[in-house]
Amino acid sequence: MSPGNYAITFAEPGYALIGSETPLMPFALSPDQDLNLTLIVASSNVDSLIVKVLNDATGENVSGAVARVYGVLDFDQSLTTGESGQVYFPPSLDPPVTMEPGQYNLEVSASGFQNYSGTVEVNQLTNAEVRLLPI
Repeated sequence: MSPGNYAITFAEPGYALIGSETPLMPFALSPDQDLNLTLIVASSNVDSLIVKVLNDATGENVSGAVARVYGVLDFDQSLTTGESGQVYFPPSLDPPVTMEPGQYNLEVSASGFQNYSGTVEVNQLTNAEVRLLPI
């Protein structure tokens, strides 16, 4: 590919591009640079939740935030955001953990921010954005 700035879109029906591992998108490609990119794709038809955590003051991603989702059928999982500021529920575990449609409780905490508590209605692939207020 030629040097430049790139973003990737995903056009496979029934699936959504939910993120990438390093580097974050969009990304820049320099001359003679090799770049390995791992894309994270999820089914649009599976009950699941993407939680995106942002700094309310700056709009920047909050890495290291702990998101806890609990409620329907004893579902109770906590995940920590990475550089992208997001997490995907249900996590990949053995044995597998699944979500059912319904209303879940969502709690998010991060150092230097006020805690967040609310609810989210999950039905197929659902996105929730949480904007944390700095302390």
